[in-house]
Parts: sequence; structure tokens; C-alpha cells
Amino acid sequence: MISSIPLVRSNLPPVVVAPARKHNYFETLHAADATGDVRPLAEFLEKETCLALEELAAMPEMADGGRTVCRSFRSRPRFSR
Repeated sequence: MISSIPLVRSNLPPVVVAPARKHNYFETLHAADATGDVRPLAEFLEKETCLALEELAAMPEMADGGRTVCRSFRSRPRFSR
């Protein structure tokens, strides 16, 4: 996804939507396209990114359990139109 480029440039994992949530992804993507309101899509992608960070945090290499990374990610500026 092109939306992953800023994340990867910031040393964050790319957005990975689990197969079980792909339907939700396409629903929010189509809604954003139809209405021009990208906030629900941005919030969905934020949630998916945090889920990926939590999975990374579960790895033994993450000394603080990834809490710092996810907190930092969530404190970034929100998308706006």
C-alpha cells in the first residue's frame, strides 16, 4: 500500500491488514472514496498499525514491550481535510 511509505520512512512497520479485517478495510476505503471523508479510513489504518506494533512488541527484542513506539505513533498529528 502506498499509505505505508510514510510509516516505513519513520522506521515503523507497513500497514498490514489481516485477512479477517480485509472486508472492513474495503468498506472504509470505498466510503472514503464516495464521501471524501478519509477520517474513518485513517482511523482504521491507525488501528491496524497499532496492532502490528503490538505484535512486534511481543517479540523478546522489544525491551519496553513496544509501549513507547505505539504511544509515539498515536500522538502523531491526525489527518484532516
